[in-house]
Amino acid sequence: MSVEYTATDHEIRESDAYAQAKYTITLRWLRDRPRGALLYNIGCGAGLFNRMAVQAGYRVEAFEPDPAAYELARQDCPDRDCVVHPFGLDGVEGDAVADVVVMHDVLEHIDDDRAAVERLRRLIVPDGRLVLSVPAMPSLFGYHDEQLGHYRRYTRHALEAALAPAFVIERLRYFGFTLVPITAYYSRIRRRPYPTGSTESGVLSRAFRGLCALEARVPAPLGTSLVCLARPRPPGRVP
Repeated sequence: MSVEYTATDHEIRESDAYAQAKYTITLRWLRDRPRGALLYNIGCGAGLFNRMAVQAGYRVEAFEPDPAAYELARQDCPDRDCVVHPFGLDGVEGDAVADVVVMHDVLEHIDDDRAAVERLRRLIVPDGRLVLSVPAMPSLFGYHDEQLGHYRRYTRHALEAALAPAFVIERLRYFGFTLVPITAYYSRIRRRPYPTGSTESGVLSRAFRGLCALEARVPAPLGTSLVCLARPRPPGRVP
């Protein structure tokens, strides 16, 4: 894993239309949650989703083990309804404490994902919700994944299997169809960073944002990410 590459990735997400569209999907799926509900954002990165969740009416507790990203998130915490802690899932304590748990692009960093999923279930109240996103399509595993310290990319079946002992899946969809060829070419074939500079301004930026906004509304048959909404499986209920 590259510390420099990871730090750059956290910074890019603050203005990344791809990440923002996934966060929009997350909040849309959680519209039935009551205002003022407690949301745990595990692996919050530089904190963009923290701001979006507070604006949507949640009380947010966020967790980020990367020191540089934690400091960015802490400084950017919008108000008293947001607290950021300098550790990840393994340091989060309590049982049935969060109304909602959100974990964007974190599970792939954890070697024992089944144990992590069980810990997530224990954190959530019985009628709470989990929104999880992970990188998809193992055939795309390449330079980007290696630099970020990913253990894996997921198929739908693999993610379903990891979640099934602890959660009932309500929604599961791909996101990032337009990025499949870009990911394959740069990360898998050329083994180079993505050309993020080309999406920072101008016509390409507007086109990219438009495509992300469209796909946030209209699911595609494949994509570079999987996004899932799930509820805790009642104790003793075997899938």
